[in-house]
Amino acid sequence: MNAKKKCRQYMETPPYLKYLKFGFIASPHNVQLPFCLICEKTFSNEAMQPSQLKEHLLKIHFDKLEKPLSFFQDLKIKKSVPLSNDTVSKRIDKMADDVEKKLVNSLRKSDFTLQIDESTVTDNKAILLAYVRFINNNKEFVEELLFAKSLITDTKGSSIFQMVNEYFTQKNIPLTNIIACATDGTPSTTGRHVEFIANLKKPFQVSLMFIVLFLLLFKKKLSGILHETLQYVIKSVNKIKASSLNDRLFRELCFDNDEEFERLLRHTAVRWLSKGKCLCRFFELFDSVIEFFDKIDPVLKDNLKQRKIEIGYLTDIFQKMNEVNLKLQGNNINFIKAKWVVSPLIAKFDLYKMDINRQELSQFPNLRACSDANGEIPVDKIKIFSDHILQLKNDMKSRFKDLLELQIPNWILDAIILQSVEDLEPDLQMEFIDLKHDCVTQIVFKQVGFELAWVKLKDKYPQLWRKLSCYFFPSRQRI
Repeated sequence: MNAKKKCRQYMETPPYLKYLKFGFIASPHNVQLPFCLICEKTFSNEAMQPSQLKEHLLKIHFDKLEKPLSFFQDLKIKKSVPLSNDTVSKRIDKMADDVEKKLVNSLRKSDFTLQIDESTVTDNKAILLAYVRFINNNKEFVEELLFAKSLITDTKGSSIFQMVNEYFTQKNIPLTNIIACATDGTPSTTGRHVEFIANLKKPFQVSLMFIVLFLLLFKKKLSGILHETLQYVIKSVNKIKASSLNDRLFRELCFDNDEEFERLLRHTAVRWLSKGKCLCRFFELFDSVIEFFDKIDPVLKDNLKQRKIEIGYLTDIFQKMNEVNLKLQGNNINFIKAKWVVSPLIAKFDLYKMDINRQELSQFPNLRACSDANGEIPVDKIKIFSDHILQLKNDMKSRFKDLLELQIPNWILDAIILQSVEDLEPDLQMEFIDLKHDCVTQIVFKQVGFELAWVKLKDKYPQLWRKLSCYFFPSRQRI
C-alpha cells in the first residue's frame, strides 16, 4: 500500500519569510501551491521547497537575486489587492463618494451656475442630470456632474425642484450660491408659477438670472410637407441600413457610380447633430438612392423624386443650424459669447427669408442645385420655405428671450474704455477708479483677454466681480 503523499503547507507566520525572500507566496486560488510574485505563475506543491524556489529566482529572475526582503514584501502588498467584483465596486463607490465630497465642499463656499437636464432612457426611465460650473482654486472654470438621479413618477417641474432641493439640503449647499441656472426650455422647467424655475426663484430676495439655453430641435417646427419629406428620408435610410444585404448592394452601387461616399448615415434622436449630417450625406448620394429604389420600392422612389427640392432646402437649413450648434459647445462658452452667436443667427433669418423670396439662392447651395433651367424654384415651394424661416426666427426669439435681453455692460469687455464712473452703481465706483488706474490690470487685460482677466482679478475687486460674475460662467447650449 502506497504511503500518503506529503503535502507542504504555506504558513502565514514568520517561517513564510523563507519563501518570500525568493519572491514566492501562497497562490490566491490554492494556499498549497506556490505563486511567484514576479512572473505571476503558479507551481505544483512539490516545488514548494526553498532550494527549488531559489533556483527559479536564479534562472528566471536573476536580476532580482540581490533584492532585499523589503522589496518582495512591498511586491506582496501590491499583488495581494483583492480584485473581486464586490471589492472593485466598493472601491469605485468609495472614490466616487470622495470626489463628490470635494465637489460639495467647493460648492458650499463658492458661487456657481446650475444646469438641469431631464431625459428618458431605456425602459422609460426618467433621469435627472445636474451639472455645475464654478471657479476652482486655480482660478479656472470647471464643469462637473453634480448628480444623476431617477425621477420615480412624473417629470413635472415641481418634482424636479423637489429632487434638486432635497439634494442641496442633504449636502448643506445653499441655494443662494446659484447665480445662474440653465434649463432645456421645456414647459416643465420654464413655467412661471409652479414649475422648476418658478420654485427655484422663491428662496432669492434678489433677481436671479435664468437663461433658457436649449431650444427645441427645430425639426418639431417643420410644416406638414417638410415634416413628410424628412420622414421619407429617414425611411429610406433605415430601409437601406436595416438590411445587411441592402447595405452591401447600395455600397456596390455607389462604387459603380464613382460616388465620393458609399454609406448613408443613420439618424438617431439622441445625437443632436445627426439629422443635419444624415441629410447632407443623403443629398450627396441622392441619384444613387433613387437608382437603388427604382426596383425594390418604386413608390418610395417617386416620393423622393417629388421632394428633392424640399430635401435640398432641409439640407441647407439643418447645416446652418448645426454650424451654430457647434459654436455653442465647449467649456469656453459663456453667456456673453452665446449672445454673440445667437443674436447674429436671428438677424440672418431676415436675410435668408428675403433671399429665398427673390430667388437669390447663394446661401442655399443644395437648394440652388434643385432649380430649373432658369435657376428658379416653384413659387409655392418658395412660400413654404419662407414661412418656415419666419417660424424659426419667431421660435428662437421666444426661446432665447432671456439671452437676447441680457444687457452686457461695455466695461466688462474692456474696463479701460469707460471714461466716467457716474453711470455705475455707487458701491462699484470706488473699485472701478482703482481698476482704471491700475497699470498691472491693463497689462493683464491685454495679455489674457477680458474673461480670464476678470477671473484673475476677482479677489482684488470683489464688488465688481460680484456684479459681473454671472456673465462669465460657461454654459453649453444647443438649438
